[in-house]
Amino acid sequence: MVNKDKAPKSWKFVGFVESVSDGIVRIFGLKDVKAGEVIRFLPSKSKALVLNLEENMVGAVLLGSDRQVSHGDVAHLTGEVLQVPVGEKLLGRVVDPL
Repeated sequence: MVNKDKAPKSWKFVGFVESVSDGIVRIFGLKDVKAGEVIRFLPSKSKALVLNLEENMVGAVLLGSDRQVSHGDVAHLTGEVLQVPVGEKLLGRVVDPL
């Protein structure tokens, strides 16, 4: 059962976790989400990267343990894309962000 009381009233773009399996989370209800966008879950504050967009469902790869996110948790858009910090030591190197 989805607990809509967990969703903060100040967030316009929220959805709810439908399922979690092997580091992949499926979210129902997120509107205006973009591929490559980072989403955050409550109450765990875990993050995920959106990779699959469907009409009513979004698929995302968790950027942490899948034990912290469960069915009914709130997911909200951050408006951010995945970023990798860069410095002098990374110049000229090939970086795989995943």
